Amino acid sequence: MASLMNRIKRLFRRNADRADNIGSKTKSAETTITEEQHQNPVAPVDPAEQSDQVQQRTTADTMASGTFTIQLRNDTNSSTVYGYITGLALDSGNRVFLLQADGKTPYYPANPSSTGSKLEKNCSIPLGSPGNTVTCTIPRLAGGRIWFSVGTPLTFLLNPGPALVEPSIFNPADPNHYTNFGFAEFTYNAAQVFANISYVDFVGLPISLDLTDTANNAQRVAGMTNYGPQTIANGLIAQTRRDGRRWSSLIVNDKAGNLLRILSPNSGITLNPDWFQTYWTDYVNQVYTRYSTNALTV
Repeated sequence: MASLMNRIKRLFRRNADRADNIGSKTKSAETTITEEQHQNPVAPVDPAEQSDQVQQRTTADTMASGTFTIQLRNDTNSSTVYGYITGLALDSGNRVFLLQADGKTPYYPANPSSTGSKLEKNCSIPLGSPGNTVTCTIPRLAGGRIWFSVGTPLTFLLNPGPALVEPSIFNPADPNHYTNFGFAEFTYNAAQVFANISYVDFVGLPISLDLTDTANNAQRVAGMTNYGPQTIANGLIAQTRRDGRRWSSLIVNDKAGNLLRILSPNSGITLNPDWFQTYWTDYVNQVYTRYSTNALTV
């Protein structure tokens, strides 16, 4: 059981640990979501690392100007893919920021009078057909996220503040619950860009990051392979059959039974505290019994 937990922990931490800090004087970076294998990657990649993804590339030599160019590439097999960019605008008093659908116009929401208010602007950036790239321009942002959804646009809401209500995997009543979505995280400040693929709370839609700096040095975080999420799901189902635990309950499907995402064990117990409540009880008792009568050397 311990080895299974370690494997699952590695699966959810692998990409977070590989997250590259993107240095200052950035020239180019790319983010991709894919449901087909990458085409024309910035750096050669082992075929086993290729994935069905949406790709994000940021192309800019403009750290001093306060703007940054991001290229969003659709490497899925769907023509209905949307991108979103959100964050806190560092040069505008940390105001809530969303990029509008044209990929250029900033949207700073006004303070709504009630919770769950709709956005007043269209912030769904259509990525077009497979292989298409959309160029976006953003200001300096903290706590930035680049979101992608396939098949259906995401719903973002506003609470008084204003505070952005983002898609949540923890709320089954969230309007995005049955939407296939994912995101990459980044901060772009006056010094440099930090970016990573976040596979801490869940895994699902594969996303890759590519960056080329002003010296033409390429960095790449390839993301999961196109079969990665299903492989994890199959492993969890098999483990449930072996030990009767709630591993398979971490799998989230859409209403048609298609795989959407897999929750981390920690996310699963956030929603259902009893799922693994006694998982370690027998092992802990064995350890306690052993070392209550035997010396423990550290």
